[in-house]
Amino acid sequence: MPIRLILKNLFLFFATITVIAVTYGSSGLLYAAGYPSKNIMISVHSKPGGGTDTMARVIAKHAERISGTHFIVENNPGAGGQMGYTKLATAKPDGYFVGAITTLSITTHELTRKGVVYSLKNSFRPIGRVVLDPSVVVVRTDSPYKTLDDLIKAAKKNPGKITWGGTFLFGTHHVHYIMFMRATGAKLQYIPFDGSADSRAALLGGHIDVGSAGASTYAQLVKEGKLRILAVGGGNRYPELPDAKTYKELGFDIQIGSNRGFAVPAGTPEKRAQWLDDLIGKVIQDPEFIKDAERVGIANTLSYLPGKEFASYLYQLQDLMKEILPKDKLVQ
Repeated sequence: MPIRLILKNLFLFFATITVIAVTYGSSGLLYAAGYPSKNIMISVHSKPGGGTDTMARVIAKHAERISGTHFIVENNPGAGGQMGYTKLATAKPDGYFVGAITTLSITTHELTRKGVVYSLKNSFRPIGRVVLDPSVVVVRTDSPYKTLDDLIKAAKKNPGKITWGGTFLFGTHHVHYIMFMRATGAKLQYIPFDGSADSRAALLGGHIDVGSAGASTYAQLVKEGKLRILAVGGGNRYPELPDAKTYKELGFDIQIGSNRGFAVPAGTPEKRAQWLDDLIGKVIQDPEFIKDAERVGIANTLSYLPGKEFASYLYQLQDLMKEILPKDKLVQ
């Protein structure tokens, strides 16, 4: 074989190997051509310190380690998540802007608020669910409400006097409050906060009587003896707090929790969106991530869904919200 032909074949062989290496990378991820070539921003629609912020930061840390791409987390709180969602929906759809999304706010804003510029189906491409965190009802340990029955009786005796704090109006914990009142016949006053970190601080400070948030938000404080859980909104008891009873065990048909995951703006090139989708799936299975998830208290709530399955789940949930929410609160 002529030397020129041998050299040509060797060149083609090593070029092919190089392309394969570049395309898949050391992480085993299938890279879109030329992507990613710069930092990727992750927007969180709530303040630092809450459950969504914690999830986003631990995912970003390990996504960066696995992919070699730098992820920057920024907080864009305000208007019950609307500011963050607006920024996500209007960001350039180039694969370099990712946003945390949570239920129920991502499904209810367009149903309950006038002037919202985004919609679940038309503005976002979900790229994965990370967490399903059951909503819980909690009180301080010095509260006069020792049981859920105590709270119900007191609320019926003094309608609208007991304050229940949670996140955004028509978000998960507000809908929890609505479901609670419908199921029990008790009436309380709902106080919305711009994230679970704020509602938790208000409860600990004695500014509200009752709090609701994801179980992971309160688990450590319960174990420290500072708070007491009256009911868990999951289908089963929360593994980290095995003594806390579910609504079902207490005789009420209530199941409610926070789904936390990520999306990119609609119109993001599918190959780039799928790269991010695959990366989240890879992070969720990574032993170092799981160890970190245990450290920050979200390991018991990990409940991964790939982007397209997450989207289908959210669409069904939004249809359910149209049935559950008070008709006079829906935008006509």
